[in-house]
Amino acid sequence: MKYKVKTQFVFEGEFEVEARSSADAEEMIQKHCGLVIGGDIHTTLPDDMIDWDFATHPTEVHIGTVECHTYEWCPKCDVEVKLADKFEIQSCPNCGQEILPCSICDMDKNDCTECKLEAKREISDG
Repeated sequence: MKYKVKTQFVFEGEFEVEARSSADAEEMIQKHCGLVIGGDIHTTLPDDMIDWDFATHPTEVHIGTVECHTYEWCPKCDVEVKLADKFEIQSCPNCGQEILPCSICDMDKNDCTECKLEAKREISDG
């Protein structure tokens, strides 16, 4: 038999980026940096603006029943917050602002203009 086992690898490191402020630096990292399995750290920023130091092995491995979560940006608090990894309208744990968990969607297969959660929010607001 084959079993699917939910697994989560956690990699930690630091980016060093040239920016006007720490808030600008965080925004630049959020928008321009990432990691792909089988690949490398990647960025759309110029090499002379950014450097990084990440371990090549995970700092944590969670196997089996793990607390599944995702991170989204709260537009009201202007910070990244931890949310449940569920396709449902959620609330910011800091201020209560409604947040859609967009990061769990496959952007290559979904059109944000046809978001079912956004439609639900519009119906409840209307």
